[in-house]
Amino acid sequence: AAKSAETKPAAPEWWTSSVAVVNDSDWTFFQLYLTPHESTTWGDDLLGDQVLSKGQKATIKGLDCGTFDIKLVDHESHECVVQDVNLCVEDMRWVVNNDELATCNVLTAETGKGN
Repeated sequence: AAKSAETKPAAPEWWTSSVAVVNDSDWTFFQLYLTPHESTTWGDDLLGDQVLSKGQKATIKGLDCGTFDIKLVDHESHECVVQDVNLCVEDMRWVVNNDELATCNVLTAETGKGN
């Protein structure tokens, strides 16, 4: 039988990756979310009661191979969203700076995800 065009090769069971979010901006982030791209919700805040201040890094480990969306939220509830992040690499690093934050409003409006 022929495979469907949507079938993706399965990642090995041992495959996991991580993403390090580095805050190189002038803002402090109070919430961090990471969810599979096809998800309609964001899930739990991965920072919990921690904050991600300038110069700090948050690392999320043990992620399955796939495409994810990442959202950061500051103390005024401004959101920065990056979509379609391919985490089928061993480790990824996302450095958030002031220039990148200036483009986030457009991305946030397109996500359509609830909380």
